[in-house]
Amino acid sequence: MQNYHIFGPDHFSAKKYIRGVGKSLGISIEFYSFHNEIERALDNLSQQSLFGKEDLMVFRDNQDLLDASLEKLLTSTRPWVVWETSEKSKYSSKTKQALLKVSQVVEMPLLSEQMTRDWITKTALKYRLNLSGEEIISIQEATDSDLTMIQNELQKIFWISKGSDSKDQLSLLSGIGQPISIFPVIDAIALKRTKVFLTTYRNFITQGIDEWQLFFALSRLIQNLYLAKINALVGLPQFVISKIRNQSQQWTKDELIEFATKLSEYEYDVKTGDRPSIKTVLFCDIMKRVYVPAI
Repeated sequence: MQNYHIFGPDHFSAKKYIRGVGKSLGISIEFYSFHNEIERALDNLSQQSLFGKEDLMVFRDNQDLLDASLEKLLTSTRPWVVWETSEKSKYSSKTKQALLKVSQVVEMPLLSEQMTRDWITKTALKYRLNLSGEEIISIQEATDSDLTMIQNELQKIFWISKGSDSKDQLSLLSGIGQPISIFPVIDAIALKRTKVFLTTYRNFITQGIDEWQLFFALSRLIQNLYLAKINALVGLPQFVISKIRNQSQQWTKDELIEFATKLSEYEYDVKTGDRPSIKTVLFCDIMKRVYVPAI
């Protein structure tokens, strides 16, 4: 069974490639990012699956653990992928050389500007959006060409405006390119600063920006805070990692897990039609978590 070593900063294309490998092999895929998950998965590499078919085990950005467990990778009877999202190699030279001998190496560089625009055009059409050149450039600038964020935005528009005409759908794109920044809102939530959150949230909403932008940014924040809590936050500039680690001190692991679970439930309810909007419930949920009573 073929193993893979995938590296490069294009997270979206890498994940798409990995899913394509799983599909071509006719096997399921398991992604492992958290330290304790990877430890357990590495221990299972030498064991046969109980269900006949082997899962494709994907180990993402945990170089210290993989360097120490190199022998388990080399002697594995199950297929695996080592996926590092940094542009620079993080693994030791010994690990890199060993991986080269037993895996297929695939580089995932960032797309060029034109390739990114072509991708946005094709993806938008899947969501019944016919974007102009100006709208595509606006989306690129607002998201810094982050393909995952762009797809989330287009998917959000599709689910919110399903059944509306094209003009109504395109009007929702205005929120992506708004000049107001979402970061003060996110920072206030991360640090549980109630008054700052109320002020920045009001400014954010009065600009006409809908709650889904906050939802996706909040989802990413919760994930990063949890990774910081377990010392598994990698692939970001050091000053960003330090900032998130500091913010994570305001939260327990259980709080973050429960928050992430609630966000998933809200998104599921909207997509299945059980909840028409998340605006009120999202605000109330955030307030419940960031409110710190005065002593």
